Amino acid sequence: MDNEYNDLNNDIPNDEGLSHADKIAALAREPAAMFTNAAKYPINTVDWLLPLFIVLLFTIISSAIIMSVPEIKIEIKEKAKVQIYKRLDEKLKKGASMDDIVKERAIAEKQLDYIGSPIGLVFQSVSILVGGFIIFFFITAYFHLLFRYGFRADIEFKQSMFIVGITEYVSAINIFIFALISVFAKHAFEGLNGSMFFSLDKHSFGYFFLSKVDPLTIISFLLIGLGFAKFAKSENTNKFIIGSIGSWIGIGFIWFLAIKYVPFFKAFSS
Repeated sequence: MDNEYNDLNNDIPNDEGLSHADKIAALAREPAAMFTNAAKYPINTVDWLLPLFIVLLFTIISSAIIMSVPEIKIEIKEKAKVQIYKRLDEKLKKGASMDDIVKERAIAEKQLDYIGSPIGLVFQSVSILVGGFIIFFFITAYFHLLFRYGFRADIEFKQSMFIVGITEYVSAINIFIFALISVFAKHAFEGLNGSMFFSLDKHSFGYFFLSKVDPLTIISFLLIGLGFAKFAKSENTNKFIIGSIGSWIGIGFIWFLAIKYVPFFKAFSS
């Protein structure tokens, strides 16, 4: 490890640091040394923007490929119908008029025709791009605040964007593998994790805990914690890693409970 770290330092121009390609290679080979070295130089916009763009592009392409499989397209439509009927039944039980329910059902079923269609894919792609950037900045802001003020890390926001952004390459690999498995299995999986091997209600505790058996996502958050630890020049790397992975599990569990038990959030469960 020390030799690799020294090699990284010796091969870098003093005024520039590693190139983006070298950072990708170092992320896979020796991430601790890469983050330590990157902390010494100004952050380039391409170092967080390019991986974010690539992961969003992978998401758009993989979604289009998955929806091109007829069996998956039918399965997704059927799942959407179940959610629509369930939501309308709940409205009917709460006193909504039958006329309103019939009209809403007709509109919802018409919208189902857009699933997998060219127009539907365009709207989906725009949503992925806009939503992807919003989620990225939200996650970055959360970890920046957590580690800067909760862990007393002296770190700039652009450095936080780099740490979160560079780990998006792991997410891109996750998406690529997920798309391949989905296409070959001809099945719409919920994710590349332990839940894909069982037919469980997504609102069950078993589903939640199995969904966290997700090796590549765990690696992503491990790298985020490692990155913040190295930029903060902390000797307690484990504390930052636990903070990162713990946030992923903890916030996910709070959201799971909200969707399961709070009526307002149940609308987001589909």
